[in-house]
Amino acid sequence: KAFVFDCQPNGRIAYVDLENMQVLASYQTPGTLRSPYAGIINNAFNTLYVTAQQGNYIYKIDITDPLNPVINEMSLETGSPIDYNSSLNPYAIAFSPDESIYFVSCQKSSEVRIMQTSNDSILNAIPLGVNPAEIEVSQNLPYLFVSCLGSIDTSKKSAVNIINYQTRSTITSVYAGHESRGIAVDDV
Repeated sequence: KAFVFDCQPNGRIAYVDLENMQVLASYQTPGTLRSPYAGIINNAFNTLYVTAQQGNYIYKIDITDPLNPVINEMSLETGSPIDYNSSLNPYAIAFSPDESIYFVSCQKSSEVRIMQTSNDSILNAIPLGVNPAEIEVSQNLPYLFVSCLGSIDTSKKSAVNIINYQTRSTITSVYAGHESRGIAVDDV
């Protein structure tokens, strides 16, 4: 099975059966799914988190019954209401290996937000270079890797920021060529 995102202003999420090549369900409610872009599923396969790409929120979708999902919008700013205007602009999302926290790269605010999974509250916001994009997490070390399409205070065109998510601090930034986006972690 897979979830496929249609990142349109009036977007949708398709729940598909890859073995039989068919759409099992299409999550689409007018005005509900605005630009769904990237997502993660917890190991229990009952919650799908999806970035919205504009505003200050993500979608938290109960997929206990994936044919009848319950879609909720969740602010990434604890205590702040949902804002559909360009403010944080969440882009990518990833879990820590134990799923106790998750990370959201926010392009407009140029930061990565560290969120607690148990109550979806913000633990920290770490400022990064311009346009933080993709996120990868080491399975062996408490390191988060975030590609940024621009780097503050340098002539670098892009960088990969390495963050220790336990101490919630930036370790270093590695030059990554011109507009490097996709990344992968090799723990060896």
